[in-house]
Amino acid sequence: MSDRVQGGSGDRNPVSVASIEALYRHESDRLIRFFARRTRHEAEAQDLMHDAFLHLSRANIEGDPLPYLFRIARNLLISRTRRDARWRRLVSDAPIDEGRAFASPPEQSLNLEAEDVKRQYQSVIDRLPEKTRRIYLMHRLGGRTYIEIAQEMNLSVKAIEYHISSALKALVRGVDQA
Repeated sequence: MSDRVQGGSGDRNPVSVASIEALYRHESDRLIRFFARRTRHEAEAQDLMHDAFLHLSRANIEGDPLPYLFRIARNLLISRTRRDARWRRLVSDAPIDEGRAFASPPEQSLNLEAEDVKRQYQSVIDRLPEKTRRIYLMHRLGGRTYIEIAQEMNLSVKAIEYHISSALKALVRGVDQA
């Protein structure tokens, strides 16, 4: 059995299996990082790394295979970008029948659950003592800091912390009970 990978044509030499294995051991992590930085997906980066080594194993090259490996990697990224662009064009050009564009059952279920949780939160907020409710809403909805609320209501920051904490505890208890 030969230790050379066959393929390609011309007067160049095929890359030996041993040199590909050594290159894989030394460069696979680096190549995965290269792809991961550009794709932002670890699984896709690993797939691209394996594709790059597969292409290298089929190549007849002359000299050091490392520069050729990284040229293959860049070409794979270019091909991926072009494929993704074609796919986005296809999807964006597809007509949508708005009469049939209903939410799927899981989406409907999630929307109903979200509405239920909102109602539970509102119910708990409505039952809070007036001062606690006002402070909580000033902070959460108004985006005010504890210091701003304390100054406006002539209270200490510790008192504001107490009321916010009380409101949060009530919300947690109220939603857990429902």
